Formats: sequence, C-alpha cells, structure tokens
Amino acid sequence: MNTSHGPKYRYIAASIQDLISSGELLPGQQLPTFRALADRHGVTIETVSRAVAYLSERGLVHTRHGAGSFVNTNDSENDGSHARTDTILTLVHDEFLTEVEGTPVVSNYWLEALVSSITRASGRLGLKSQLSGFSHESALHSTSLARRIHDAVGIMLIGDPDQAKLRFIADTGVPLCRVNRTLPDWFHARSFTVHYGTTALHSMANYLLSLGHRQLVFVQDSEDRFANPTTTLRRSVFSQCIEAWGGNPSSDFRFMHISMNPNDATANAEALQSHMSAGATAAACYNDASAIAVYRAAHLLGLCIPEELSVTGHDGLAVTDILNPPLTTVQFDNLSLATNALRTLLEVSHGKAVPASPLETEGSLIIRRSATVPYAKQNRPALPATPTQSTPNMVG
Repeated sequence: MNTSHGPKYRYIAASIQDLISSGELLPGQQLPTFRALADRHGVTIETVSRAVAYLSERGLVHTRHGAGSFVNTNDSENDGSHARTDTILTLVHDEFLTEVEGTPVVSNYWLEALVSSITRASGRLGLKSQLSGFSHESALHSTSLARRIHDAVGIMLIGDPDQAKLRFIADTGVPLCRVNRTLPDWFHARSFTVHYGTTALHSMANYLLSLGHRQLVFVQDSEDRFANPTTTLRRSVFSQCIEAWGGNPSSDFRFMHISMNPNDATANAEALQSHMSAGATAAACYNDASAIAVYRAAHLLGLCIPEELSVTGHDGLAVTDILNPPLTTVQFDNLSLATNALRTLLEVSHGKAVPASPLETEGSLIIRRSATVPYAKQNRPALPATPTQSTPNMVG
C-alpha cells in the first residue's frame, strides 16, 4: 500500500468508497469486519476504525453499536439522528489536500479547520458531506467526480480551478459557494461567494502602527500565492493603514517569501535578517503558519519575540495560543461561516434567490504577547551588531 502522499486510513477509506461506487457494496449492506479489513490491508484495527469514522463523517456509512458498519441508504439514519439525504460536496485543490493530510510541516492547518467546520455544519443541517480534490494537471470532469458534482445539492469550492474547470462546474448548474474568491461574471446565477472580512485586519495594522512600528515586512508562506486575490487584499489593508499614518507603503512595507520546509530554516533566517537590517521591526504574516515559520527563523538568529521583533498572524489556529510567546492574530468563527454558507446553498437549491452581495464573516483581533513597541523605543541599550545564536522554545 503506497502511503507516501497521505495517511493509511485515507487509502483504506478510499478503497471502501470505491467498493460503494462500483456497486460491490450496496446501500444497506454491511461492511466487512474491522478485523477483516485490517488483515486485508495489513494495518491495525485502530487505522480501520479511523477510516470508517472518516467515511461516517462524510455520510457514506453508519455504525450500529454491536451490529457493525453499514453503507448508508437515502433513508439511513446516521448516529441515530434524522435522515441525511442531501450531499454537500467540498471541492478543494489537491495541493491543499496534500498539505492537510500528508505534509509533515505546518502549512495549511487553516484549510483543515475550515473543512472540518464544513463537515460539522453539514451534520448539524442534516446533510451528507463529501470531500473531493482537483488539480490543474488532471481533468476535473472524471466520471466519478462528475457524478459526485451532479448528485450534490450544493458545492463549496476552495482554491483556484482554471477557467476550463470553472466552466465545467458552472455547466452542471449545481448551487455553488466559493470561499474567499470572486466568481466570474459568466458563472451561473445559482452561485455566490463567502468572504472573510477585513475589519479585524485593519485593527491589526493600526495596532502595530500605534505601537510605533513604521517599517513592516509582509510574510507569505508560498511564493506563488503572492498573486492570489486574498494576498492582494491583505497587503492592501496594511498599505492603506501605513499611508493613513503618514508613511510611504512603497518604502515602508516590504514583502518576504518564507518556506515551510524545515530544511530551509537557515535561508528563512537569512532573509529575515536582511529585512531587519533594512529597518523592518515587525513581521505581519499572511497567516499563522507563516508566523510560525518566522518564529523559527527569529530563534535561529537569536532574536527575542517581541522585544526585538514583533510578529502577527492571521486565521486564529489553536496552536497559536501555546506558542512562546502566544501569537497576536485574527480569529474567525469557521463554523458560523460554514453554517451560514451551507444554509444559503440549501435555500438556493430550493428555489430561493442568491444573496445580492457576498456573505461576509468578520473576525476578531486577538492581542497576545507577540507584539510590542520597537526595540529602539524601549529605552534599552542598542542591539548587538551580530545577534547571538540561540534556539529558545517555540512552544511553552
């Protein structure tokens, strides 16, 4: 079993799903026992249990205590609740899915939190939830995926399909909600978007500027995402605030790509030191994952956060509360966002008009200890010319 691109339980779940899709396992039919599946795939019973739980979360199977696990039918009851007959399909770029399920570094935990929230919200609304990936290299309209799209009551689209794939999705006419991206004018009328608001991010930028920071570096965790609309929007928020405080964004706001690969930690540290040598006193990060990488780079340089470098993030990942120091960030209620989007998809599927404007979820500024006044304004001795090398703990 090749598990180089993902955890074992996902491969087992996929094999069971293939049996269901091919008709080898029929609606209402009992799955093989956990022991039989474990022996067949050469894994532990715990791994099989996780695979079945994964399928259960997506509305494909259900487990009856003392009886076993069964393929869902249209009138199957999952965990004793009401019938789940409608399916919400979450379409995510394969690159993101790989980051969530296979990459050993912190890279896209935001997506994992969002997909989890969509799954939970689907359950609350009595829906099945399925997750499918797409890539720019393979055809989106494969038979199995096309069937899933056509069978769905609604689609949550995350990521950036090319225009041909967007047109294929549009041609199906299935109600669609796109997350944090705009939709082209030609897309069908049963579609809408949901966005994270920028009010809290404006508060973040103004907070850093109020502390006395006048030269900031915007840190992004993937070089090719500098061109995406969300990055452009977040950068523009900081540029607007810098200008409002009398600064010049073209000279006072720098940009830095940071790698999430631990093998690139030294290169990250060198890039960070270059920006600080040029005057930057705070790193405003595109997301919390980027901020974690900045912590690593700062520690390699022997810098103290926030005394020598202030750092802020975005997304409000749970891990940011246990960093040392805890990270100042913007936090969103993904469950409310997902519930609102899915409820709207259901309404649209039943003939209600789409919202006149994008659904918007505002976040909250969470101020913790990762930002303070710049070192030069703390009435302390000047920084040494060459930082000492040390590696304090990131988590504490």
